[in-house]
Amino acid sequence: MANTHKAGCACGAVQLEITGDPTVQVYCHCSSCRGWLGAPIHAASLWPTPNVKVTKGADKLGLYKRTENSHRQFCTACGAPVLVGHPSFGMTDVPAGSIQGFTYRPTLHVHYGEKVMVVRDGLPKFKDLQKPQNVSAPVASTSWYVFTGGVHVGPPSADSARMVHA
Repeated sequence: MANTHKAGCACGAVQLEITGDPTVQVYCHCSSCRGWLGAPIHAASLWPTPNVKVTKGADKLGLYKRTENSHRQFCTACGAPVLVGHPSFGMTDVPAGSIQGFTYRPTLHVHYGEKVMVVRDGLPKFKDLQKPQNVSAPVASTSWYVFTGGVHVGPPSADSARMVHA
């Protein structure tokens, strides 16, 4: 049986049910995520969009289309970020801190060149993201491939020039 997770906003007006496991979990240091979340780092967990269902409060979800690749949704009652839809590649980011009982296991850092705090955790750190080379490649949780905002990070061996040592 697939894992089922519950998530939602701070006031409870919006609730989500997420099935399965995230495709990938990363720390994002970009100024856009930091500004939207009001935090120095975004604990991103990306799930196949069909696996994320709004079970309560769909009418309370506001939408801010940051770009065509980043549809940010928030609770109109409390203002809490709830999810980020990435329609161009069929993924939905649910901020990991909002998922009840979820064990967050990130595999890398992205946009580390924009960091506002140093993190020494032994994970690979990428200064930025590069343009996709093969967006039709499958996304697997065991790979280093990350699709976020319509861009692609390849395996560390292929991107060693983009890596940062912290």
